[in-house]
Amino acid sequence: MIFSKKLAGQSCTFDLRRRKRQKRLIVTPVGPNHYRVTVPKHLSQRAIEKTLEAHAETLLALKPTILPLERMIDAQGVFIFGVMHHLDVVTSTPSALKQGRLILNSRSTAYADIQAALSKQLESLLRQYIDSLVIKHKVSLSHLSCLEPMIQYRMMKTKFGSCRPSKGRITLNLELIHYPKPLIEYIFLHEISHFKHPDHSARFYQTLETLCPKHRTYKKILDNLRQTLLTEPLEQYEPGALLMSKPVNSGRLS
Repeated sequence: MIFSKKLAGQSCTFDLRRRKRQKRLIVTPVGPNHYRVTVPKHLSQRAIEKTLEAHAETLLALKPTILPLERMIDAQGVFIFGVMHHLDVVTSTPSALKQGRLILNSRSTAYADIQAALSKQLESLLRQYIDSLVIKHKVSLSHLSCLEPMIQYRMMKTKFGSCRPSKGRITLNLELIHYPKPLIEYIFLHEISHFKHPDHSARFYQTLETLCPKHRTYKKILDNLRQTLLTEPLEQYEPGALLMSKPVNSGRLS
């Protein structure tokens, strides 16, 4: 259902979706004065509109969040390990990285085909780097009792990664490919630390501190960069201004 309503004097459009198991009203900006609203199935239209009115100023201040990959396709430029590469879509030659360009082989120039091809290519590049980290941190993984972790990749809206210690598995956000390698390594070390401590206890952070002494700094930088990729003009994404090109210090667990 789509309905329009004025909030603080501004005309707004709302795409309303009712969900049986949802427990609260959630508003997501999708464009200028355009919002997606998901609500519990039983919530009345009047209650929905009263809630929107009560939070009018907060809603109007929200910025649309489009996944970085979609924004980069529109801009014809893709950040790979923190470096911008011009996106060239081709249908006849293999994909390749060449002097600041990503030559992307796509089945066609249709948006859906470009998105699918780009996701596949970026996942391949991220896998190669993560594979190198598994080798680099082999000793630490041994101490964590997970010498060969199972690693899977997918798009994640709110997390950079997750860990299932009982399964010996970590899941990494494909979005990580857009960030400098030291920040990706920090996320990798954060997740493998959960093999020893499944929670975020003091002991977990002691382990992470041993593996990645700069983890607090890297987390702040990563959060700032993600905010830019989600909401700000892409030309404002400058990893070099926040991050010195130094490798993560690798430690051993006692």
